[in-house]
Amino acid sequence: MLFPPNARRRGKPFKQLFFTDSNPRTFLCNDRQARTKSFTKNRGPTLVLRKGIRMKGLSQIVEQARNDAPACFTETEKEGVKITIAGVGGAGCNALSNLKDIKSAETIAINTDAVHLKSVEAQRKILLGAGITKGMGAGGFPELAMKCAEAHREELAEALEGTELLFITAGLGGGTGTGAAPIIAEVAKELGAVVVAAVNYPFAIERVRIIKAEWGLDALMRVCDTVIVLDNNRLTELVPNLPLRQAFAVADGIVARAVKGISDAITLPSLVNLSFADVRSIMTGGGLAVIAVGEGSGAFKAQEAVKSTVRNPLLEVTYKGAKGALIHVSGGSTMTLKEVTDAGEMITKEFDKNANVVWGARIEDRLADKMIITAIATGVSSPKIRARETLEDVEKEKIALEIANP
Repeated sequence: MLFPPNARRRGKPFKQLFFTDSNPRTFLCNDRQARTKSFTKNRGPTLVLRKGIRMKGLSQIVEQARNDAPACFTETEKEGVKITIAGVGGAGCNALSNLKDIKSAETIAINTDAVHLKSVEAQRKILLGAGITKGMGAGGFPELAMKCAEAHREELAEALEGTELLFITAGLGGGTGTGAAPIIAEVAKELGAVVVAAVNYPFAIERVRIIKAEWGLDALMRVCDTVIVLDNNRLTELVPNLPLRQAFAVADGIVARAVKGISDAITLPSLVNLSFADVRSIMTGGGLAVIAVGEGSGAFKAQEAVKSTVRNPLLEVTYKGAKGALIHVSGGSTMTLKEVTDAGEMITKEFDKNANVVWGARIEDRLADKMIITAIATGVSSPKIRARETLEDVEKEKIALEIANP
């Protein structure tokens, strides 16, 4: 029985730490709320924190649980999930610069520009269309980049062989990122991988690039499981006074933090692990998604971190009716169960009632009294995003713009 008899009679909420598949899961329960159906199977010993007891740090509670039930608590043995991060085009390869030290995933830089490709740090590099573009790039033409990627299908398939989760980073509106990324995603899907794309959307002043970006986004959403969009226009609101290079580094850093956080949570031991099955259940068919990050410190760090997270996504979206979320929380050794569960409740309060929400937590002593939240919400909607059906539509609008603005 999930609730102790006395708690059921009083109808008061209480907290439990479950050890399901050797992973601790914490949540706030009430017998009048239907929040517990996914936690009723395979649960082991429970540690009940009754109302009025002073909350301990999350790491202290888990250590106590280890001592109380050592046979039931062991480090999760990872199955060797292969995660690959592919940077496509100039912007996509630049994003890899923040991931050069990542140990939980393999990085691949893919470009049609040979000079730029040489400057990128990645475990593997693939030059597309050397016989077509002579290594000089796609010149802003997505259709040319598509031909280059098609010509290298076998090489791409060989590089992605065995990949179970593929992250694609790219900038939309140019040539290689817009045209080659959908082909790479298609190759990975044919190999059975879960494909998540994280793409930058052009500034409002870039007119023709926006038209191409809309077509590229539509092509990605047709083949990817989830597409995370980062709107460059949000940078003018979040960091308006930063030098240009540093402003773009902020966006790249957010993508890197989210990708690394998820990859590490899957493959490296954490206090609360995210399994690959968790990520697959959220990302498969996730549709349009958004990354949001935030942090807080002090006595109200959870509230501060949530406000910062919700208010600063890199895309204008509405969370109402969102279908799922991956939430990763990092904090110092004093971070409590209540702070973690409160943060999750506040972030997802406007989500669909049947939303699939999975979270992970990691204790990092270097964070001291700070809490950092990284959230990826799927199934969101945005007034900024509209799709194009065919590349011919892009060309027609490009010609119309050129006629209107000679």
